[in-house]
Amino acid sequence: MKVPALLVCATSFASAHAAELTPEETKELMAGVKMVEAAFEKKDVPGMVEHTHPAIHKLLGGKEAFAKVTEQAMAQIAQQEIRVLDNQYGPPSKVHLSGTDRICFIPRTNVMHIKDMKIKSTGFLIAIRSEGQPWKFLDGAALRQNPELLKTLFPGLPDDVEQPENRMEPITD
Repeated sequence: MKVPALLVCATSFASAHAAELTPEETKELMAGVKMVEAAFEKKDVPGMVEHTHPAIHKLLGGKEAFAKVTEQAMAQIAQQEIRVLDNQYGPPSKVHLSGTDRICFIPRTNVMHIKDMKIKSTGFLIAIRSEGQPWKFLDGAALRQNPELLKTLFPGLPDDVEQPENRMEPITD
């Protein structure tokens, strides 16, 4: 049986563009977000490393190097007396393809107390799923200063993918 060329073209076009997560995928994704958040709250560096996408491990020289950087970051957070007062997540974006990876963004709003200041951070997590693997995550905060890093980490990501809002601002009471 011959498949009409128009159907093949329509299928190819649809697969190259963003798709919605199913409710089950969204539930699984948000369960992964909770695990990442719990690892951060417990200062569980091995847990944070485990849930972080290997692209950042590679960029920093391997899993052990990333663990060391994470330990240093946790020490700096403690030294600067940074406390997260509130952490809210929005619904995940549509899924984009980069090679065999499925990538989406999860908007996040944090309110933090840093020494004697309150800061509102509007940012996002990047969720990445390789075929047959659990979701892995990256914090979009690193993209504030270097938004091109996303294409460095995931060169197959379509050029028209827009990153969510990503900024920090002081809160004045």
